[in-house]
Amino acid sequence: MVNREAFTPLDIVKDIWTHLDLPPAALSSLSLPGLNGAPAHTRPAVRSSFKIGHLAQSTIALSALGAAVVHSIRDRSHPFPHPSPSPPSSSSLSSSSSPESKSKLKILQRPEIPKITVPLRPAVLEFHCERLYTLSGNPPISSWGPIGGLHPTADGSFVRIHDVFPHLRTGALALLGLSETCTDRGAVSERTKLWEAGELETVAVERRGLAVYKLRDFGEWDWGEQARAVGELPVAVRRVGVVPSSSHSSSSASVVVSANSPHRTATTDNKVGSGPQKKKRCLSNLRVLELSRVIAAPVAGKTLAAHGADVLWVTSPNLPDLPALDCEFARGKRSIQLDLSSPSSDPHTSSSSTSSPTSNSDINTLLSLARTADVILQSYRPGSLASRVPGLLDAEELGKANPGVIIANLSAFGPTGPWKDRRGFDSLVQTCSGIAVAEAERWNLNLGKDENEKERVVARQLPCQALDHAAGYLLATGICAALYHRERDRAEGRSVAAYVVDVSLAGVGKYLRSLGQFEGREGFEEEDCSVLGREGRMKEEVDEEEAFFETRMSAFGEMTFLRHSATVEGFGTGWERMPARLGKDEPVWLAA
Repeated sequence: MVNREAFTPLDIVKDIWTHLDLPPAALSSLSLPGLNGAPAHTRPAVRSSFKIGHLAQSTIALSALGAAVVHSIRDRSHPFPHPSPSPPSSSSLSSSSSPESKSKLKILQRPEIPKITVPLRPAVLEFHCERLYTLSGNPPISSWGPIGGLHPTADGSFVRIHDVFPHLRTGALALLGLSETCTDRGAVSERTKLWEAGELETVAVERRGLAVYKLRDFGEWDWGEQARAVGELPVAVRRVGVVPSSSHSSSSASVVVSANSPHRTATTDNKVGSGPQKKKRCLSNLRVLELSRVIAAPVAGKTLAAHGADVLWVTSPNLPDLPALDCEFARGKRSIQLDLSSPSSDPHTSSSSTSSPTSNSDINTLLSLARTADVILQSYRPGSLASRVPGLLDAEELGKANPGVIIANLSAFGPTGPWKDRRGFDSLVQTCSGIAVAEAERWNLNLGKDENEKERVVARQLPCQALDHAAGYLLATGICAALYHRERDRAEGRSVAAYVVDVSLAGVGKYLRSLGQFEGREGFEEEDCSVLGREGRMKEEVDEEEAFFETRMSAFGEMTFLRHSATVEGFGTGWERMPARLGKDEPVWLAA
């Protein structure tokens, strides 16, 4: 594993930016002030041995800088083309040797980028955003279930059960021989003691499709094949279906669709709580079709929306929602619900289910939207969407109808390795990859054997869902990188069917680990900049904290929420659209 222990937040940005082959000149537009406006900050920002402050500031900065680069290309060449759902025409791109192509390539290589500023403390707070908003003065309720967390096993180890969704909780209880109404953690622990940790994980995850993982340290994780399959960089972008020479393109085509078409453009409707000011946005007119749940991919969609993208969030009427999370991550998006299940299928069954997907109007609607989207953003368990909607995530096939489409995938463990098809969540990846044990080991240092013994732990979770949030911003960054390369490919006369972006929680965890840990218990003894409302604050600090938030009316009452921590000089960032009931919008794109 690459050693990045000396990296600053700016070094992280440079590392990933260079990996994505983005224009290096753009980096000079970035400002990353530390606490109290200091030029840099290398001390712990939150109570953790891991460098979460570095991760927060750098990944949010990457996403904002990526959006600004995309705007510079679009503004100086042409707007985002929206292809028709029919196959591409035979019209050709200009040759890369033409004066027009050379001029466009020069723009791509040296884009004019506005100043991007991402201060440390607002970035760290944004990694906690789902906990910090209020509705009518009330904080969000917890999404965690009653039996989740660590439980001991017969071999002296532990497993972590994830029970946010009801079917995962009842499935775990059924596997352990307990009633689906059981809420007794002690009873659950008595049953997990009858299993060895690895065996329980294998049966739960691979045979039942549940979310139960063994607690591992770094050594045990590194020994496994999946650890070796995870890449050194947390985001990857690849081309699919490349035709080197200029053969065809629909890049100059405009969309002409019937008023009765399911993918017709719609005028902007009345938005509850829309802001009075409308500044130009870096990603305006970008069409994003989001199929996601929980935190990571919704962060990506919310980030693209903050920069002006038209994000159409697709959820299912058959799957349980998470109101506390949905209220935060729906901001900036329009919401539709589509039923993609076959009449006899269970929406929670594994992707290997033999039931054939139904051909219904909702599936046709989804495919029509996919054929006219710039980006398809999804985070469902690998294989599950493909089994229900064949062709939706087949990059080469979809690229025939929608050349240049970007398919962005968020997974737990990445697209390769024996665990590539497993489901997983932030806390579970921390558990199985050694992060939770490493955090506990630093926490336990210098704790006495007497009065402090009760504070000793075998595992300790990070103080926020850092892997989720970082993965979301990196996914947004990867999407912007793909948009940049799409313009560059078109300028060079190269036809590309599609671009695929991959980000995994395990990949983010590996990168965070490569940054090293703070010495000893240092990470737990510094002031935590994510804490708000300390007693004895100076007026300047009170005013600063109040400025972090914005209050607007939503469909659920008055909502106070964190502003986006990234600012782009001369451009708006943030969310005009406030959260509303899931499925309230039409399955159409907004008019440009």
